Amino acid sequence: MIPFGLLILGIALLYFGGENLVRSSVVLADRFGMSELVIGLTLVAFGTSSPELFVSVLAAFRGQGAVSLGNILGSNIINIALILAASAVVAAIPMAKGIRKRELPLILLSYCAAALLLPATSVGRGATRLVGLFLLSLLACYILYQYRLGTQGSRSMSVASQASAVGGARPEAHSHQGDSQPGPSHQGDHQPGVLKPILTVIVAVAALAGGGHVLVENASFLAREVFGVSERFIGLTIVAIGTSAPELATSIVAAARGRSHVVLGTIIGSNVFNTLMVLGVAALSGGFGKLEPGFGIDFAIMVLVTLVLWGFAWRGRLSRWGGLSFLAFYALYVAFLMQTKGA
Repeated sequence: MIPFGLLILGIALLYFGGENLVRSSVVLADRFGMSELVIGLTLVAFGTSSPELFVSVLAAFRGQGAVSLGNILGSNIINIALILAASAVVAAIPMAKGIRKRELPLILLSYCAAALLLPATSVGRGATRLVGLFLLSLLACYILYQYRLGTQGSRSMSVASQASAVGGARPEAHSHQGDSQPGPSHQGDHQPGVLKPILTVIVAVAALAGGGHVLVENASFLAREVFGVSERFIGLTIVAIGTSAPELATSIVAAARGRSHVVLGTIIGSNVFNTLMVLGVAALSGGFGKLEPGFGIDFAIMVLVTLVLWGFAWRGRLSRWGGLSFLAFYALYVAFLMQTKGA
């Protein structure tokens, strides 16, 4: 029972670390005058993807490439087919024109770039690192592109509300004002100190590192010694669900408050950062070794659920029935993994 308890502890540490990293980073950024747009595109997006980053990089360093890559692909699938779907069951999610014409195509383009890793891993670590550098360069381009588009307002609502919904640090930030306004403009005369959020960031990073280590160590042990399944299976399911806790928490809060744009912003930002940042850093840090053939199926599933979501975007909304369909599909996918034991 000890490995199960430690597994839960690792997930709890990741949740605590991710949530507090976002909250304190938003407070610090606001204190030093960063715009809401920059906060959303960098700190909030990075914070919600930080568990995936710590776990995947640690697993890559330890030579557990299947756990590392499985975590990334599994998190992207879970974000759409589980978290977004469950949010749609609570309340149908409207999808603006910018989602179907810009955001989802950008996600699919990032998938195309990430697909280069599959053949690169068979060539060698050098080729894998080159692909990692390429993905990180695309991430920089993505952030710059979104920053320049920010004044059009399509991202402003999700960015501003993300900061308040995730961290509770900017309750006035969702007033739908322009993205480029500096944070202190709505803080009044009260300016919070920086020592407490700085210390919280340090503690949060330590929790992420510790939680990532505990999760990877015990998930791998359970895969080998208890369940007799592959590390790919554990990475795609248990580890991916654990590292998706911040996105899950953000989406639940947003759905409860009727802020569907926050749910979409969280999921889209997380999938882009998982694909470009987490995958890129993991490829640079330790690579993935020789990948199991089954990862081709998982990659195809990730692309498929995104394409289906794109189809719903062209209809203008993800309905409750659409959410239920995604949930049913995800259940079938997990059943398939269990049947094959992730082989």
